[in-house]
Amino acid sequence: MLTLPLKVRRKKQPYLSMRSQLSRRNLRRQATLFFAELRDFIASRGIDDAGPGFMRYLSIGRDGDMDMEFGYFTGRLHAGAGPVRSGVLPAGTFMTTEWTGPYEKLDEVSAMLPGWAEYTGVDLDARDMAGGIAYGCRLKIFHVSPRHVDDPSRYRTEIAVLVRSAEAGTVDGPVQPGAGREASFSHLASGN
Repeated sequence: MLTLPLKVRRKKQPYLSMRSQLSRRNLRRQATLFFAELRDFIASRGIDDAGPGFMRYLSIGRDGDMDMEFGYFTGRLHAGAGPVRSGVLPAGTFMTTEWTGPYEKLDEVSAMLPGWAEYTGVDLDARDMAGGIAYGCRLKIFHVSPRHVDDPSRYRTEIAVLVRSAEAGTVDGPVQPGAGREASFSHLASGN
């Protein structure tokens, strides 16, 4: 099941991650390795405020090569070490949709969002670069994953892309019902 896209205002979100440049065909294997290594890092340091896992797409090449981060949201900034980095996702307005179902459909879901944005006149924070597209902040957030349930039809993944406003470098104001409140990327505890 796919939800209709919404624009959601998000506050800054600290996280821990590992960065990789990889080809699309290696994504699943790399995700499995990095998420396991990050969980070990989080556990070894007694970090108890980790939220859902996510993948942040920094750029996607036309040839299928990607520059991305694999990470976990945290309640506060924690120090990274070695290949594990500490960072903060930007505050702003994000176009977001949720998919409940198997991961095999996530490429189609991800492809739908830019089309919906164009149809509704929303300018996503993405720019053409030599050989591909670079993103201000494009995420897949795994709220319910194989770590939570065995049934792939129950996986719940959020796709979120930062919105750019007409004024360069700024984002739209809150537009979702209840707009006076900012949402967090880790609005659902999951221990991913």
